[in-house]
Amino acid sequence: MATDAAFYIDEIDKNGYCVIPGVFAPEKTSPALDYLSGYYRQEDLNPNTGSSQLDLGNDQIVWNLQNKDILFCDFLFGSPVIEEVLKAFLNDEWYKELPAEGPNYILHTYMARSGGHAPLRLHIDSLMPCIGPFTTAVSVLVCLERQDLENGCTVVVPGSHLSGQYVKPEDRARAIPVPANAGDVIVLDSRIWHGSAPNDSGRSRWLLVATFIRWWLKQGFNIPGNLPEEIYTQLNPSQKVVMGFCSIPPEDESDRHSAKLGLESLKPSVSAYK
Repeated sequence: MATDAAFYIDEIDKNGYCVIPGVFAPEKTSPALDYLSGYYRQEDLNPNTGSSQLDLGNDQIVWNLQNKDILFCDFLFGSPVIEEVLKAFLNDEWYKELPAEGPNYILHTYMARSGGHAPLRLHIDSLMPCIGPFTTAVSVLVCLERQDLENGCTVVVPGSHLSGQYVKPEDRARAIPVPANAGDVIVLDSRIWHGSAPNDSGRSRWLLVATFIRWWLKQGFNIPGNLPEEIYTQLNPSQKVVMGFCSIPPEDESDRHSAKLGLESLKPSVSAYK
């Protein structure tokens, strides 16, 4: 496992991305695919329930998968190799309140997407570029279906994570496709310029997109405040750390003075934090 993780860490260091084949078996990916297809058909009738269509050629999007079903949490925590990769890029070695062997990075956003007719423009997920060996965010893309150029696969500009620049429209000519099979995982240094090809195949291309960040950054949603109790109680302490429960900011100085907390701060329920 350590050897595998070291190989993928080196690939991400050099190129800004890697593909890890066969991480999740069909008995994992198939139920998730069935859930998303059914959920989207049902909830698209009501735009206020968490799914939406962006102006991206009828892309299908489902947000906050960590709240939908525990099966989606299995993809966040089900691969030791991916955890080692994430710790290598995002763990804070000075976070002494948590065990050094565990994660102290947190989840920023977790969504599912099936691309539509229009290509997804090149962008970065780290929000701002920076130069150097340290990134603030890593995106993990779990393929639930085969993705190729015909159905709008992910495209990247290798090495662009070290450019220190925002992407420009003309840079799309430098992008290369990243084909992958169901169960494969694509890991991106979130500074890399990436997007997707157009999907004119008539086929879906569902993938899960989990972006992880360093513990001191702001999460994209209030994940600790809104995680369902039935999900929370099924998570182990390290998984609750990743959800952000050990880095909740204090209410004020009468509460505490730091957002850097240890496992002893974890509470028996989500409501207990409120």
